[in-house]
Amino acid sequence: MFEQEPPLATAASDKPFSLWTFLSNFFTLPRLAVAAAAMLMLAAGVWLTYERSRLRSQVDQAQARYDLLEQREKDLREQLEQQRSTSSAMEEELGRVREEKDRLARQMASERQSVKLQPPALALSFTLPAPNRAPGQATTFPIPPGTADVFLRLELAPDDYPSYRAVLLAEADRKPAGWKRERLKSRARGESKVIEIRIPATLLKSQEYILEVAGISGRGVVEEEGKRGYSFRVVKQ
Repeated sequence: MFEQEPPLATAASDKPFSLWTFLSNFFTLPRLAVAAAAMLMLAAGVWLTYERSRLRSQVDQAQARYDLLEQREKDLREQLEQQRSTSSAMEEELGRVREEKDRLARQMASERQSVKLQPPALALSFTLPAPNRAPGQATTFPIPPGTADVFLRLELAPDDYPSYRAVLLAEADRKPAGWKRERLKSRARGESKVIEIRIPATLLKSQEYILEVAGISGRGVVEEEGKRGYSFRVVKQ
């Protein structure tokens, strides 16, 4: 009528089972710790790999920047050297220009002084009458020192040509004396016509000359029959 309590053996049989469970749980804890440690090590490895990659990238960027700065420094040094060379060359050229300028200034001052000391150049003018067919007496021209030019006014015979040729000849051998002009035009002077010519005094010597004048036709032909000789004597003083 009264329920009997379970036997003590049954209650006692639960104790070995609880102890085993405890032992199993006890030995399972290190496995979880190992797994956790492994996961931590894996995470640390990933972080270290990432950090190493990041640092390597920063180093590469810094190296590239350094290389650019080094090249820029090299270029700037070369430019400075070129500028120094150019500046030095320009300074040397400037020095040469200044020296040449000073030399020319001294030369011009000396020449101006010489010009002031020299007497002014003279220009003489003479008139030669128209020659006739018969030989006549030569007109004498005294030429003083300092004469630059001799102007001759040649009176023409009745011959009328569009232009004339004049050649200076030495009386002694009738050879050219270094002066000749073509296509000289005549101009009216009163009732006659004249030709005006200029001969540098340096070409003339103390001797007799013949100024041979020949007419040139409209076709450009020198008329031999129209030749006239103006005789004069030069006396250089």
